Amino acid sequence: MMNIFTTVLLFLPVSVNSINRTNGESLNFCPACEQWIISDCKVNKKSVSIDKDEDAYKLRYLQQGETVDPKLEKCLDDNLKVVGELTSFICMKSTTKGCLVVGNKKQFAIQNSLSYVCRYCAFYCECEKLIDSSSILNSYLSVSCISCVVFIMFYHIFIFIN
Repeated sequence: MMNIFTTVLLFLPVSVNSINRTNGESLNFCPACEQWIISDCKVNKKSVSIDKDEDAYKLRYLQQGETVDPKLEKCLDDNLKVVGELTSFICMKSTTKGCLVVGNKKQFAIQNSLSYVCRYCAFYCECEKLIDSSSILNSYLSVSCISCVVFIMFYHIFIFIN
């Protein structure tokens, strides 16, 4: 009997603490991926990519009379809902909404993974924003010029020493 009481006392502060941190609000959110995903991307067929297996059962179809969480409406395909807290992220190809991403805010903060997730989903959906080729060319030219200057400096130093 004493062991059960001790166990309850040990886990009680953890439960209360986790309730206080979230204030009863869901940590699921729609990440801002506009920098990496084409906003009006056309997708030909619906599909889903789920990062963690335990999240597979949290994405469900709406039952009659149910509504979508307003915070997640823009990042969930029609007639879908998230049940419970996601542990990671889900990418969705939607024929009506394009490329969608939904994730867990706390997990994103811990891993600082917004860029990775958005790029992954953009690649999955085939909706990647391409980098302007002129900016790539400019960066290559800059690196080439700096390399030449460094080479010339070392060449002159080597000649001066000998």
